[in-house]
Amino acid sequence: MKKLCTTLVAVLAIIQISYGQWTTTGTNISNSNTGNVGIKTTSPTSPLSVVGSNGGTNPGNTAIFSSNLGSSSSVGNQVNITNSTNWGLLLGFDGSGVSTSTYHAANASYVINVLNGPLNLGANNAPNVTILPTGYVGIGTTAPSAKLDVQGGSASIYNTGGSTSLGIGSPATGKTMLALSTSADASGYGNIESVAVGGSTWGNTIINQHGGYLGVATNAPTYPLDVNGVIYSRNELLGNLGVRVHGIPGDNINAAPWYGVGQSNITFTGSTSTATQLAGYFGLNFQTSAGQMVMLSNGFVGIGTTQPDAALAVNGSIHATQVKVTATVPGPDYVFDNDYKLITLAEIKDYIAKNHRLPEVPSAEHMSKEGIDLGNMNLLLLKKVEELTLYLIDKDAKLQSQKKQIEDQNRQLNTQREKSEQQEARIDALEKALTKLISNK
Repeated sequence: MKKLCTTLVAVLAIIQISYGQWTTTGTNISNSNTGNVGIKTTSPTSPLSVVGSNGGTNPGNTAIFSSNLGSSSSVGNQVNITNSTNWGLLLGFDGSGVSTSTYHAANASYVINVLNGPLNLGANNAPNVTILPTGYVGIGTTAPSAKLDVQGGSASIYNTGGSTSLGIGSPATGKTMLALSTSADASGYGNIESVAVGGSTWGNTIINQHGGYLGVATNAPTYPLDVNGVIYSRNELLGNLGVRVHGIPGDNINAAPWYGVGQSNITFTGSTSTATQLAGYFGLNFQTSAGQMVMLSNGFVGIGTTQPDAALAVNGSIHATQVKVTATVPGPDYVFDNDYKLITLAEIKDYIAKNHRLPEVPSAEHMSKEGIDLGNMNLLLLKKVEELTLYLIDKDAKLQSQKKQIEDQNRQLNTQREKSEQQEARIDALEKALTKLISNK
């Protein structure tokens, strides 16, 4: 009986003590105990430790929830879900900051950490984002091979409040980064450039250093640079020449503003062919270290001069094996017509005495000021040669007539000389006969 009473007293004491530690306030229950509470464990290591099956596919795992991690007093409130082998998830808040050598950065506010394994974030029982212990982040892949590995779709960076930029490279001063950026407005631009961080030095941007083709406005380039469209340079491209290139056959180079190198349909001898064409709206200028050739907007070409006053103006000599000039006036064959009035040499003599030049020939002053029209001048000289030919023919006819007259006169003189000789012979014979007759008397 004494033993039974002692047992009842002990039980009542325990009940009283337990009743004193738990307090019910409305629907809430609290315990003023300053130690740890364990569920399915007699050795709780945290204010609340739950050990047992989690009901998942691996019931051998355990779950522990705590207000801190380990015994470090510098760690704030945290929740640790782990198993006996220390694999698990850590969710916490760090208010005081710890060394950067731990699992989270110094002075960090929120911490999500997986101990000894990857962190997977996902939906519908499928991981969408994976963070490996190496720091590699995978989106669309659970095995990222770089600091950021995106697979299975496109990735976009948006900034609704202004321009957007992305840097690739080292952020250290003196290093070079590749900067990808866009302008703040919808009708703006995208930009790719190399820039030295912390300074204004621009680096070189290299594309396909080890080979391959680059296509602009085409997804099937066949050359190191394949542009399906127009190349335009505001300053220098191939020297001081801005080049606009058209790659599609057709008369596209002649579309305003008529600048650049391209292809155009040109008709040769009745057939149309595609030819390379150089176009300039206000003209073309070909410059060397010692010479210049220009083409004005009116089509005039100047060699050695920038102010051509004709279709072709050459300030210098021309060396050619043949020059062909199309006559714009009729040839002077009319000089040989029967009704052509040929002025007399006496009239020409009087004209030369007054004007010091042949009729119709420009004066020396006029040729010095206006130049010489080779086509018309050659036809004029041909006309003068033909007129000279007529003069020579006329003179020859007169000479032939005079020659005939002289020959006739010579024949007559010869006849008279023969008659005179015969008469002289007769006289001599008479004189001899007379002398003989007188001597015989």
